[in-house]
Amino acid sequence: MGALITGIKSCMNILSPSTKVIGVENASAPLVSESLKAGKPVSLPDTYSRFLDSTSHRSLPQCSYDRMKSLGCEVITVPEGHIASTIVKLYEFGLIAETSGAVAAAGLASFKEQIKGKNVVCLITGSNFEISRLDYIREMALTFEELKVQLLLKIRADKHELRHFIKTCLTDDDEII
Repeated sequence: MGALITGIKSCMNILSPSTKVIGVENASAPLVSESLKAGKPVSLPDTYSRFLDSTSHRSLPQCSYDRMKSLGCEVITVPEGHIASTIVKLYEFGLIAETSGAVAAAGLASFKEQIKGKNVVCLITGSNFEISRLDYIREMALTFEELKVQLLLKIRADKHELRHFIKTCLTDDDEII
């Protein structure tokens, strides 16, 4: 755990000390960022998100924390919905990215102004992507981008009740799926 960022940071400290290396993790499972903030390894609750399947861990080993701390690793978080949107956008460009592999690209938005005109490297991986998850990821992205809203309604089984709801709440541009 933490091998990728510590390996890259170690290498860049030697080859290009002025190069900034920033790790990105899921805001719903902020293990590294919370550990760095707390000044010690922390554990996430049992209910932490496993959306980023290959990087979702409940606890950070002391040796990983010590290495990240000694190297001065910086880590930011991004929401799962933004990661899902990034996966869909990459897919539309012909790149298949697994959830953990797209998190770095999702983090780029946080540095939009700072990276203008600069050389930027962003690691994107895709070997662990399960294509059957694409519909779920697309739904998550649409909801995050506020292009889709899901409602759960309990109404009487009466055609007039449903018709009344539709006429009252929906416009001609709305879609019911």
